[in-house]
Amino acid sequence: MNDGGKLAEDHVANATACTLCGSENLGRFVAETGIHFQGLENIDTPAVFVFPELAVCLHCGFAAFAIPEEQLGTLGNGNVAGDSR
Repeated sequence: MNDGGKLAEDHVANATACTLCGSENLGRFVAETGIHFQGLENIDTPAVFVFPELAVCLHCGFAAFAIPEEQLGTLGNGNVAGDSR
């Protein structure tokens, strides 16, 4: 396992203040996010779905999440499950 992915997840999970404004008024949520590859050449490439813990600043609205390692690898190499290309 890449320690960077775990470090990012721990950073979001353990954050006590907003990265942008410094407020300690953070909300924690579970999110469903579809990440799409850019460009017309990727129009038929399926989205990569991630379900991260989301930290939202309830003062300024800044939000942060870490992408789990498995999905991060998919984004990095462009290989999407079910992609027949």
